Amino acid sequence: MSKTRIPVDVRRDLWILSAGRCQFRGCNNPINRNFLTDQRVTLGEFCHIIGDSDVGPRGDPERSALLAKDPSNLILCCVQCHKTIDDTQLEAEYGEVLLQGMKQEHELNIQRLYDARDVKESIPFIITGRIARTPTSISAQHARAAVLKKTGYSRFPCHQEQVINLNRIPYTEDRSEYWHAAKEQIDQGISGLLSRVDDREIHYLDIFGLAQIPLLAYVGYRLGDRVPGTVHQAQRHSEKVWDWPATPNIEPVDFSYLLPDIEEVTKLGLNISISGTVRDEDIDAVMPHVALAYFSASRPHNAVVDSELVQQAFIAKWREFLADVHRKYGRVQLHIFPALPNSLALELGRSVFPKVVPDVHVWDYVNGTFVRAVSWQ
Repeated sequence: MSKTRIPVDVRRDLWILSAGRCQFRGCNNPINRNFLTDQRVTLGEFCHIIGDSDVGPRGDPERSALLAKDPSNLILCCVQCHKTIDDTQLEAEYGEVLLQGMKQEHELNIQRLYDARDVKESIPFIITGRIARTPTSISAQHARAAVLKKTGYSRFPCHQEQVINLNRIPYTEDRSEYWHAAKEQIDQGISGLLSRVDDREIHYLDIFGLAQIPLLAYVGYRLGDRVPGTVHQAQRHSEKVWDWPATPNIEPVDFSYLLPDIEEVTKLGLNISISGTVRDEDIDAVMPHVALAYFSASRPHNAVVDSELVQQAFIAKWREFLADVHRKYGRVQLHIFPALPNSLALELGRSVFPKVVPDVHVWDYVNGTFVRAVSWQ
């Protein structure tokens, strides 16, 4: 623990530069209140990067005294993070270069917020649910950080996030009760969200979803285009899950579709192969001899959505497909068998208009077979 008396003006400036939040990378907790009781209390400490004593953490015989009150050598941390970086057993892990990097990164991000002009406000809308019977989670803090970074700090998620958590539904995905309960919970969550829209609290949505594809598609359908928004794509094998890859694929992704050469169709099966390949025989096992349409990516794989351009290309081709189906067959019953990334599932639902395709059934692949998951009419 530091014994140096930090001057008032230095403490004030550091507080402003950090916006009153812990500067330890990944923490960012406010240090002016207890997050459990919401009572205002100072929980932050001014930590020395080069210790103010040559025998302290990261101490230096020549620089310790010189930098003891220098704001460039101070980092604001919560009590927990302060103890972590100064722990004698962890001192080697938290060296000068690492801590200076944390300080500079945090202060640069805060400065961008201070400098922002014409900022659009948004609300994070988070949907989580089990995937392959494994619960998922999305950090609201990471979601907010992704919005700021991806928009160059031109959009600020300033409202309380809206969350639909489907992880605790007590049934398994092979039972119809599971999908019925999930659909009811989504309806309740969307109703709460739309009431905030009606109250003019919400003008823009940043949408983050990790759940079964049929449920994300239904969320998208319930949202529609009533509220402007951006749908974010989770990236596999990345620490920054919600950021776009620094180097997206050079080759563009092309989407295409094929309609059956039949004049009259009342039920249309749709094989969507984008994140993987759906086998016709699996569709035939649950809907024998159904007329099949195909919607696919030029290179199906699970990391196909690596930029906003891919999302835009999908939306354009998907809307073209729906218009063609309506023009050729009229008001058909559409059965969707999807292998689809999370963001495209949400966009799929948002683009289905009842007047064009009034009867939709989305299937999910569970335990080696397709089950009818979610329907809307």
